[in-house]
Amino acid sequence: MKEFIVGTNDAGQRLDRWLAKTLPLPAPLAQKYIRLKRVKLNGRGAKAGRASGPGDLLQLYINDEFFQTPTPENAFLSLYQPKLTILYEDEHILLVDKRPGLVVHPDETERVNTLITHIQAYLYQKKGVVPLPGGGLCPRPVQPY
Repeated sequence: MKEFIVGTNDAGQRLDRWLAKTLPLPAPLAQKYIRLKRVKLNGRGAKAGRASGPGDLLQLYINDEFFQTPTPENAFLSLYQPKLTILYEDEHILLVDKRPGLVVHPDETERVNTLITHIQAYLYQKKGVVPLPGGGLCPRPVQPY
């Protein structure tokens, strides 16, 4: 659990907007946490549209990985909008359709708009997965018959 005291700059702000500004939390997940009363305002469950006042106590019963600050190398993952065509996804496998012309790995000509970057941003935003250094891709081309 993390606790925050609402400052004068944040007073009057809606609870859901404060969460979006403060944590790298996807909006649907923030709404779910508010609905499940895992976000408390002055010790009580609060509605998403509720405005906070200066000095109010916010208690967040949210997983610790959302409080970790991204490193400078992967800070862009929370802002980058991944563009993927996902064909299949489960707990262990993510099958995507690679667009023609999209570079797979970062190189000297392209460092951001790559398949790896799109997948890392998708996983970070959806599941809070922070990419490991040296993490890779196991490409398996599928040829239609």
